[in-house]
Amino acid sequence: MAGRLLLLALLAGLFILPFTGAGRRIKEGTIEVVQAAKGAGATKPVTAGTAPGATAAAPVRSAPEVVVQEKIVYRDPPPPPLPDAFVPRKSVAVSELFNGIKIQTKLQSAEGRTASVERQNDAAYQVSFSVNVTIPKPNTTLPELASLNPHLPKALPGLGDMVPAAQVSGFYHKLYDLKQRAVEKNLTQLDKALSRHNFFDCETALELRHPVTSRRVLLLQGEMDVVADGSDGDRMADFDDYVFASSHFQGTTSYSWKKRTAQPNPLIPRYAQRIEEARKKLAATTGAAQKKSLEGDISFYKRTITSLKTTSYLIASEDPFIVLPLSVRGYAGVEEFAPQLGDYAVVVSGDKLLPAIIGDYGPYEKMGEASLRIAKEINPKATPYVRPESDLEISYFIFTGSAEKPFGPPDYQRWHERCAELLTEIGGVGEGYALYQWEDRLKARAEAEAAAAITAAAAAGAAAPAGSAIIPTGGAPAVAAPGPAGDPAAAPPVPEVR
Repeated sequence: MAGRLLLLALLAGLFILPFTGAGRRIKEGTIEVVQAAKGAGATKPVTAGTAPGATAAAPVRSAPEVVVQEKIVYRDPPPPPLPDAFVPRKSVAVSELFNGIKIQTKLQSAEGRTASVERQNDAAYQVSFSVNVTIPKPNTTLPELASLNPHLPKALPGLGDMVPAAQVSGFYHKLYDLKQRAVEKNLTQLDKALSRHNFFDCETALELRHPVTSRRVLLLQGEMDVVADGSDGDRMADFDDYVFASSHFQGTTSYSWKKRTAQPNPLIPRYAQRIEEARKKLAATTGAAQKKSLEGDISFYKRTITSLKTTSYLIASEDPFIVLPLSVRGYAGVEEFAPQLGDYAVVVSGDKLLPAIIGDYGPYEKMGEASLRIAKEINPKATPYVRPESDLEISYFIFTGSAEKPFGPPDYQRWHERCAELLTEIGGVGEGYALYQWEDRLKARAEAEAAAAITAAAAAGAAAPAGSAIIPTGGAPAVAAPGPAGDPAAAPPVPEVR
């Protein structure tokens, strides 16, 4: 009876399952099971009482194992229906260039004439640029300045009397006008446009005047980029390879003076090597643009070598100086608050007050740059490629009209004394603060080398037989290092470095 019920259930399944997704596979498996069940019902087991000679019953067969395997068939979705008329398109996308400029692109289409006609129409396929720039309002109050550096009002208490009556300098407005022109010039080459960082590099430019002493000060508030330029064979007989290889390095600065010794500038052989390398490339190249570029490089290197033979310059890795945009250079003697080369300045970063001079000019539309020596004092991690401060927290107090001429080798003691006097004229330095004193590391090194040479010569003289002569190594006379006033005799002799 149980076998018949099982058979009926399986037959019902055969009737229903064909209408399901896996009907065919289950139907085939079910048939096999039914066949096995029928065979099992017809087979009788052999008992002990089977008569002799009777045919033995067939052995019971077990039903085969049913394995159901599912096969998934992937079919591509049907394509979208074809449009039966023109479909206008309007889309907006926003991206950012590597220099921080946000780019919003808009694509808008309209139906026109036939392709053979529209390909002659310039307006049918074109790109139009629209640059949106917000010009920042200058910072004009002491609380606003203190929000960038809380030490300012305490380090320079005289600002409380000067800032309220200050005028925004025309140099601020000129700077941002030049920035806009630079962006406009590179509209079709946005990768060459000013970066967002460099566009907003100046917080304010205030013309300050002390109410009692009438001392003029131009305050520039901004960031600090790093300049590594300059060289001086009189003071530095060798030069750092890393600095020389830095991008945009130049061996000269705007602040310069006539050489005082015969010691050659260490950059001369390096520029000579660059000339030879450029000549080899020039001989191998065929492109007109590359040839013109190489010829320009060779001409620049030659002019630089000529200058290095007769002139000394500031050294950014050693001398504390700041850099101003070239756009301010022509206003000396025209504008009362116009800064000029050689003017004394005090750079304020946090609680540090660093004496300096204006030592070089930079790009027309950029503000906020100082020598590597100043940069490392503010942040030891600064390099020619890493600025010490990216935020607008650096204050440059420039004492316009304070330059002392003729220019000569840096005298850090004199620079410190003069900057201290100028600070006194605007109210002095607050309690708990002090003007930093730079160490003349090159002079100290020269004196140490001279002392070591004298000691070595004395030791050699004591060991030499009576009547013998001591010949200096290299057979060359010693060359004196310039003293504070640029007098070769004012410092101990230094052996010439060959």
